[in-house]
Amino acid sequence: MESLESPGNREPNRVVSLDLTVIADAEPAASASDFATYEAESKRHDLDRAWLHNEKLRSEIADQDQDRLERERYAKKIFELLVSWLVLVGIALFVNGSKPNGFDISDQVMLMLLGTSTTGVIGIFLIVANYLFPKPPRAKE
Repeated sequence: MESLESPGNREPNRVVSLDLTVIADAEPAASASDFATYEAESKRHDLDRAWLHNEKLRSEIADQDQDRLERERYAKKIFELLVSWLVLVGIALFVNGSKPNGFDISDQVMLMLLGTSTTGVIGIFLIVANYLFPKPPRAKE
């Protein structure tokens, strides 16, 4: 044990002692095996993170494939609906124009039928086009 006189103490006869055995009993620095273990754990962590990233990408690709297939399926169904609706409107217009067996639709009803059909076709087309071909997200600046 080493004794030192305390410079900040106002009492001149007071002595402060230091126990240097604590420093001598301290554990040694990390060994090479500890470093190797840390390095192995670090590599394992990196591999786990890479594997999780790859799984996330695989999941995103599967989701995109499913979205594409569903879009194709519903696009065909909506196209068939629009075509059949337009065919029915065309038949109604033709039958009204030829007037067989007294079939007569007033002009106001025909204008309403043609106007709503045209609006519906354009609206559905725009909705489907926006869904099938979404705008890419903007890059954040």
